[in-house]
Amino acid sequence: MELVSTGRQDSNGIVVQNGQNQSNVGNIKKLQNGVSKRSLVPENFIHTRLPDALILKIFWYLDIISLCRCAKVSQKWKALALDGSNWSHVDLFEFQTDITAPIVSSITSRCGPFLRTLSLKGCKSIEDKAILAFSTHCHYIEVLNLNGCTNISQGVTAPLRHISQI
Repeated sequence: MELVSTGRQDSNGIVVQNGQNQSNVGNIKKLQNGVSKRSLVPENFIHTRLPDALILKIFWYLDIISLCRCAKVSQKWKALALDGSNWSHVDLFEFQTDITAPIVSSITSRCGPFLRTLSLKGCKSIEDKAILAFSTHCHYIEVLNLNGCTNISQGVTAPLRHISQI
């Protein structure tokens, strides 16, 4: 495959057209010269060009698994995917066998002011310590589903009286 260009090449072999660097073409030439794909100019990737507010809006519609996958794309996306505003409604039922108290504590400390709905349905390893973390960090939670959480004492939910549905 041969590239056709009406511009000139700069000293790095990148095509310059009308005074502007045509880095996509230059990247293709670099790849042809044996440079790895990781050396592509990052400003050409979509995840570096979208505004943070737009990415957050998109992330708001994703489920937990998708958010975690997005967090692996880049440091910027990791920070945005783990932003508490994306974690206002969390349902951990799918992960019931994997969820431990430290994970729940991490979610509550990270998402505290944003968390509105949390379902721990069936999470048998959740104990009183995790519920106490809710009372400390999650002042605005409206719904907390503890069905099937067998390791929680009856009295431990007393500090969570403000929650409309427990």
